[in-house]
Amino acid sequence: MDKNKFKLNAYPLLKKIIEKYDKSKSNKGGLLNGFKKPIIWGNELEEKYWEYNLHGLNIDFTVEGNYGFKSGILVSDPSYLGGSGIKCRLDDYVERINIYEIESIDEFNKIFTINSGGIFGELYYVYFGKRREQLQITKLEYQVFEEFINKLPEEFDKQRSIHKERLKKKKKEDEKRFKLQEEEKRIKKEKWLKQKQEQYWKDQKRKEVLKKDISDISKEFDTDSDGIIDFNQGQDDFMNLLKKHQVSIIDIDQNHITKFIQVSNYLKTKRENIKTV
Repeated sequence: MDKNKFKLNAYPLLKKIIEKYDKSKSNKGGLLNGFKKPIIWGNELEEKYWEYNLHGLNIDFTVEGNYGFKSGILVSDPSYLGGSGIKCRLDDYVERINIYEIESIDEFNKIFTINSGGIFGELYYVYFGKRREQLQITKLEYQVFEEFINKLPEEFDKQRSIHKERLKKKKKEDEKRFKLQEEEKRIKKEKWLKQKQEQYWKDQKRKEVLKKDISDISKEFDTDSDGIIDFNQGQDDFMNLLKKHQVSIIDIDQNHITKFIQVSNYLKTKRENIKTV
């Protein structure tokens, strides 16, 4: 179901009309009607509860702000968990008409209509639901529901226009929000690319400096550019001296030869390390 589809909450309109007639002289009660008011509401409904039960209605009127009529019709707001809308007990069941989610005036007119009859037009009726259940109502009730039904199309168009404007405004806000989000993404991406580029040139510059340093050091220690440190070139002078004086060294102490060979190996390792560096 489309959540953006318009549905009229007609309770405020009906409530406004009921309150207008509730304050009228025709709702004061009198001797002819047994002091009973055609429209009662709120705490008065609880006080009149026994009267409704005498008529076999058995409807629990406990929510303050609900409106009740002498005929047994009850109007409750959308916050009433027991079933909001226009409702009344008919025979052995309660018929309820939803007035806070009206999708079509034509469809609503099929389930809730009024009519007057009798020789002099002094009888008034309301028809509930698809079964067209008939209930006789008072003249004041008829006037209330007649005004409600007559004003419903205008209210529907008015609220639908407001709903469309609200959706239109929301769409613009969503589009604006989307553009801002896309712009933020673009700026963020550009910033990231700029940082990557700056880092790249920093690395390139560092490599150039390092390359130059290596070149300078190589020129200083490898003047002939043969890849061998100059002082590592030539013969192993230490080993040559050892071989030349080997006999004399043995005459002094044969263990010296082993130690001198160890020194030679140490120097050879150091030369290789210097060359690698």
